[in-house]
Amino acid sequence: MKRFFLFLSLLLICSNTFSKDLRIISTMPSLTEMVYFLGMGDSLVGVSPYCQYPEEAKKLPKIGTALVLDLEKIIQLKTNLVLLPTTKDSRSLENIKSLGLDHVLVGYERLTDITKSLWELNAKFKGHKDIQIKEFEESFIQHEKISKRVLIIISEEIKSGKVVSVRAAGSETIYGDLLDKLGVVNSLSASYSLYPELGLEQLLKLKFDYIIRVGARENRAARSAWKDSLFASKMRFIFKDYAVVTGPRLRLLYDDMKKVVR
Repeated sequence: MKRFFLFLSLLLICSNTFSKDLRIISTMPSLTEMVYFLGMGDSLVGVSPYCQYPEEAKKLPKIGTALVLDLEKIIQLKTNLVLLPTTKDSRSLENIKSLGLDHVLVGYERLTDITKSLWELNAKFKGHKDIQIKEFEESFIQHEKISKRVLIIISEEIKSGKVVSVRAAGSETIYGDLLDKLGVVNSLSASYSLYPELGLEQLLKLKFDYIIRVGARENRAARSAWKDSLFASKMRFIFKDYAVVTGPRLRLLYDDMKKVVR
C-alpha cells in the first residue's frame, strides 16, 4: 500500500507542470562532483550524506545512499533524474525503475570510467561542456616510463602505535591508472586483488621507492606510526578530501602524485 501511494505521488508530479527543468538526485560524492563540474549544480535537489564538495552540496536535502535510498524523500523533491553508480547491488536501481523515474548509471571506478561518464552526462544534460571535459582528459599527461616503483596505501591497522597491516591499491584501480599515467610501476602487480590487505611480512617483500599514503583528512596517528616504521624514509602523505573521491578533482591528486614521483 505504501508503494502504491509513492507511485501515485510520482504520477501526480509527472502530470503537473511544476518545471520542465531537470531536478537531479545524486547518490554518491563522485557523481555529485561531476554534476557541478558540468555546470548543473543548480539542478541538484538532493544528495547523499557523504557529498561534502562543493560547499553548496552540504546544504542540499539528504536522500540516503546509493545502497539505501529514501524513496519518499526522492518523490517529495519532485525528482525527474536519478544518478546511480554502476554497481553489482541492483536494489536501488530496481526501486528507481519501479517508480518509473529516469536514471543514469554512472561509472566512476577507473579513469576511463570517469571521462566516459562526463561525456555521457554532458549529452544528457545538454551541457555543452566539451572544452572542460577535453581539458580534464588532457590534464592526465602520459609520461615516459621510468624505473621508480610506488605503493599506494589507503589505510592501515595500528596497534600500540605500530603499523601491523595495510590496505593497498592494486594496478586495476583508479590509483593504478594514475601511476600508469605518471610512468611509474605499481608495486602491486595485476595478480593482486583490487585493494588487498597486506601484513608486514608481505610489505617487506615488496620493492618500492615510495609509499604514498592517501586519505580524505589529516591523520596524525598514521603519520606517527609510519614515522616509527622501517619505511619512514620512503613515506609520502596526501591527506586531501579529493584523494578518495573518483571525480573531476582527480586532476589535483594526479598533480600531487607527480610531485612525489617525477
